[in-house]
Amino acid sequence: ELVIGDHRVNLNDRVAELEDHQLVQLLADQRLELDGAQRRIARHRGREPGVLDRLLDDQTTLFHMAGHTSVAGSVKDPLTDFEANVSATLNVLESVRKTGARLIFPSSAAVFAPDQSLPLAETSLKRPSSPYGAAKAACEGYVQAYFA
Repeated sequence: ELVIGDHRVNLNDRVAELEDHQLVQLLADQRLELDGAQRRIARHRGREPGVLDRLLDDQTTLFHMAGHTSVAGSVKDPLTDFEANVSATLNVLESVRKTGARLIFPSSAAVFAPDQSLPLAETSLKRPSSPYGAAKAACEGYVQAYFA
């Protein structure tokens, strides 16, 4: 359970169809406690360079979970998947670099070879089998390069 006390929380959500109160409820349903925290909800697709610069500073920790998550959608339209995942992540990384914010980047099991037994480890063989998995693997590479 993640409890956020008196910290400022910026929620960066690309799910434009959710109202603010629905997003807060979604986070609460996932056991994320935001009561008592300052929070701002920013909506964008992450594809616009610099859009996060005004929301981040060196006291911010950004959980970057935006992007397309559909394997089938990535097969149907790999360019849109690339833009939504890799290009958006590169824009996030540039904003984090410029502002001094901290980044938490959860990836996906789609980066791993599909025929491996569970549980997977960070050291398990990475061999994406979809454009989505390849995009997430590319994002991991960019994150590692920025923080090397």
